[in-house]
Amino acid sequence: MFVPRFIQEITPEWLTEALRLNSGFADTRVSFIESQPIGEQGVNGDLFKLNLTYSNQGDAPDSIVAKIPVQKSLFDRSQANWINRRETAFYRQMGPDVGIPVPTVYFAESDEDRDAHTVLMQDLTTSSIGDDETGLSEKQIGIAIDTLAQLHAKWWDDPKLNDFDWIIHPEKEIQFTAEQASVMWRPGRELVVEIYGPQLAELCDFWIDNYDQIRTRMAQSPFTLCHGDYRAGNLFFNEDNGASTVVVIDWQRSTRSKAVRDLAYLLATALRGRTAKQQADELVEKYHRNLVERGVSGYPLKNLLSDIPLGLGLSAFAVMVFSNGRPDPRGYLQSSWINGVLQMAEAYGTLDALKRH
Repeated sequence: MFVPRFIQEITPEWLTEALRLNSGFADTRVSFIESQPIGEQGVNGDLFKLNLTYSNQGDAPDSIVAKIPVQKSLFDRSQANWINRRETAFYRQMGPDVGIPVPTVYFAESDEDRDAHTVLMQDLTTSSIGDDETGLSEKQIGIAIDTLAQLHAKWWDDPKLNDFDWIIHPEKEIQFTAEQASVMWRPGRELVVEIYGPQLAELCDFWIDNYDQIRTRMAQSPFTLCHGDYRAGNLFFNEDNGASTVVVIDWQRSTRSKAVRDLAYLLATALRGRTAKQQADELVEKYHRNLVERGVSGYPLKNLLSDIPLGLGLSAFAVMVFSNGRPDPRGYLQSSWINGVLQMAEAYGTLDALKRH
């Protein structure tokens, strides 16, 4: 079936066929689509809310969300296809079986010859989305931590992760990141020094110079399925019969890696203020208790704490490198959530900890 590359290619006729073939809405016929952009342009994909008018609706939804690739990617063509294909493959091959709530998906296909990767998913815009700029509330981050432990425990050291060819192993992904750094990091190094001082720039330098050693550590057991971009803006919170849940979107960076990849990134992006480090310590213990309660063994708390700088180092390195590819790198680097990542990396003495290992 044809895979749209542009929002204008999602026509009533095409959407009717997609819903009939892929979602079981056999008698559905879409007559009109009103599309509205959701949020600002993403790094890899743009989101549109599609309000639908039907000549025959049946059980089809009143609205859905479409995700298509950005028109101008930070990456070259092969890398952009590689990233976007991972998400469509995730929804086709794993989706509801991942072990935590994800959106209902009506269509997820790729056509790499056209650089086309389209996902049609459940409209979650009535849910409460996490805010990257303000961080998460105490209740929200507690839910997010519990959900993350649930995901990681389900896939802990599971060899079945090797059966999915779209799940990237950390050694390949970190090599990809290091290659990007040669293009995107060096030109912006002076700006990072100007805003944050030399220590964080030295952290990036260390990461680039030692990525062989770091990717080896990230690939070591225990590993699990990591979301890869587990932050407030990808979390939709709901209240259902008194129970609080979170639906997780944006699986383009799903990776087989150490759990701290997700855990450290969440803590660094979601916590704010002078007590952020203390809160992070408490949440790390909560996360570990959750793992143990779900059957994970052989990974004591001290090992998790030892791995935290590894996750923070990757988080800080990634946000600093990719900030330089933005239209407004200074403004992006100074945003609240990026500032939180870098401050948390400093609070944990990440550079010194990485050097010791």
